[in-house]
Amino acid sequence: MTQESATVTRVEFDMEWPPGHVAVYVLDGAETILFDGGVPPERVDGASFAERSGYALADIDHVFLTHPHPDHIGHLRAVVEAGDPVVHAPLTASDRVRRPPEVVAERTRQTIAASGADADTRATMREEERSIRDRIRRDFPLDAVDDWVVDDQRVTVGERAIDAVWTPGHQADHLCYVTDLGDERVAFSGDIAIEPFRPALLNDRLDLERHRAVADFRRTLDRLDDLSLDRVYPGHGPVHESFAATLERDRGSLEHRIDGVRAVLADGPGTAVEVADAVVGDHDLVYLFPEVLAALCDLVNRGVAVREAGPDGDRYRLA
Repeated sequence: MTQESATVTRVEFDMEWPPGHVAVYVLDGAETILFDGGVPPERVDGASFAERSGYALADIDHVFLTHPHPDHIGHLRAVVEAGDPVVHAPLTASDRVRRPPEVVAERTRQTIAASGADADTRATMREEERSIRDRIRRDFPLDAVDDWVVDDQRVTVGERAIDAVWTPGHQADHLCYVTDLGDERVAFSGDIAIEPFRPALLNDRLDLERHRAVADFRRTLDRLDDLSLDRVYPGHGPVHESFAATLERDRGSLEHRIDGVRAVLADGPGTAVEVADAVVGDHDLVYLFPEVLAALCDLVNRGVAVREAGPDGDRYRLA
């Protein structure tokens, strides 16, 4: 299929989470496409989306969402209210957001109760999980989605073909969108193939998908290895041409995390929070706890470690 010529406009918004910004992209052409939604308009300091991008919200004809994290869906309601865009989003996110909040809250509470955290840390974790899920439900109106996209689906916008690639691990529903721009094969990659750092293993945070987060991310890296991309437009960090290098870095970083968790267990059994304290050092424990728990789940899944219930939370030891 012949791809129409187009230019890409990058729009950045400040955010409180590392690395301090999130980027969305406007792809012009016969129909104007927005990849991801950034933070909500009310959380934007300074210039508006229109002032930063040169496009009014009503100019957007299509919105492609990579994954339903709060910093990637925030402008969706405003774009839908301003015009009549066709909204494309990962199909599996529909099922996830429709999960009864009370059921998810109870599963999350049980996970936190088994973590070995003290009462204050448990309360902070519960509030963090509640806040994030409330923001997702608020900013991701399911009835605004016109096209629920599945893995390997090709979406046609005018003369442009956009291929969806399922890339879970950072988030369980994550899709990358691959297309041609001139002579280049490019990806609008959301939170995958970021140049400065590996995305955290969150999958669905402290819900059930934590058990497969590491395996999902390994499969994602294997799938991406099979792609040949000239340029990556990520949600964080700069636009770059280092696709293969970022995958190699991410694979090494993932295995380094697993090895670090295993090394802590080699010194003796510990709760998930004790292991996380030892592994993350000066970093934010609450932010990185889902990743360390995912690493522990992976070691248990592969028979390297054993999880045993204890009076102060589950304890993990090497098998």
